[in-house]
Amino acid sequence: MDRSSEAAADDPLRYAFRSAGRAGGASVAGAHRPSRDPVPYLGRLDDLSTREQLRDAEELISAGSSATPRDRLDLLRIRGPRGFLLLASPADALLASSTVGWIGDQPVVEVAIGCGSGIQAAAKRSVDIVLGVLAAAVTSPLWIFTGLAIWLEDRGPILIRQTRVGRGGVPFSMWKLRSMRDGRVTRVGRFIRPYHLDEIPQLLNVISGQMSLVGPRPEMPAIDEDIRRQLPDFDLRCLVRPGMAGLAQVSAEYDCDPEVKLRYDLMYMCDWSLLLDFRLLMRSISTSLSGSGL
Repeated sequence: MDRSSEAAADDPLRYAFRSAGRAGGASVAGAHRPSRDPVPYLGRLDDLSTREQLRDAEELISAGSSATPRDRLDLLRIRGPRGFLLLASPADALLASSTVGWIGDQPVVEVAIGCGSGIQAAAKRSVDIVLGVLAAAVTSPLWIFTGLAIWLEDRGPILIRQTRVGRGGVPFSMWKLRSMRDGRVTRVGRFIRPYHLDEIPQLLNVISGQMSLVGPRPEMPAIDEDIRRQLPDFDLRCLVRPGMAGLAQVSAEYDCDPEVKLRYDLMYMCDWSLLLDFRLLMRSISTSLSGSGL
């Protein structure tokens, strides 16, 4: 669909969305704020019917300068990985890495999560499957050796499952090699935890589609719920699959503030590329081999 639209350029409304026209072009289908122009008024952004129309629109343009950062995050929540187009203010233009098009003579940037939908999501999933299977095969001797050591120490279970919050906020069971017993780290656990060997079974979650090799690290439901009471936008991390490695984990402190973690995760999600995934995987592997993990 053509991203140029003189009708949208002349419309100063805060939010406007476009849908495919009869001839395959674009037309203004509705607006979030009342106007004298002959554009249907959709209603308030917090109205359920308005949110449904914005969600289902072919394309959404945030065309007003009065939108707050919270408004933009809410638009991303409504639209999901498809995101929306942002009519860039001077400050936005400074921060934007690239301009994706024009509305009339004004630049617009895309706010979207490329790895969450379409061809890019398919490419990321394909890489997850191929590399996940290869990694599981290559590390299989470690699984056997470590599992035997865990069993010989206390005859307890080798694998455990922990509930985590996945894509769409749906809980799933994440696999780990057991490193604790009765609330204490075992002798084997003291060795495998710094090298992240206890996380190798999460490759099963990657292969099954519950996780990705790279993405926001999943939280326990109770912790996630507690964080979202203080930071409602934390749920945006769930627009994509959680990952074994993440930008926040390799770039920030282990116990960084949830708001800092969210910033890193949103940066990763909106600036995703296969090259970025490769770089983060290499950094994660380097950290694991150095034994500097927790």
